[in-house]
Amino acid sequence: MNGVLNELNENGVDIKSVIERFAGNEGLCTKFILKFVYDKSFNEAKEALNEKDFEKVLVGVHTLKGVSANLGMTDLYKECDNVVIKIRANDHEIEKDMQKIEDEYDRIVNIIKKYK
Repeated sequence: MNGVLNELNENGVDIKSVIERFAGNEGLCTKFILKFVYDKSFNEAKEALNEKDFEKVLVGVHTLKGVSANLGMTDLYKECDNVVIKIRANDHEIEKDMQKIEDEYDRIVNIIKKYK
């Protein structure tokens, strides 16, 4: 396992399942992991929250939920899922939940950026 995959694995990302998802191709797995830092869905959701546009927050967080699930980022996925459930239930008290997403997102991105 290369550096970024190893460090993410040591920090709670389920890299084994991601490599399996990519049919054992670590190079392809690494390529998609490194591209994660360019995903705009979190920033779009954060901006939408500032504008109180909860439909756009839902779109951004739901997108991030899917990406994080596919890349083995289980903790990030769970935080996103929580926000998706709340918004769909018309519960817009999500500022603290969005902060949890941001903290986990930043933690993962900071690891990945060391290898870019």
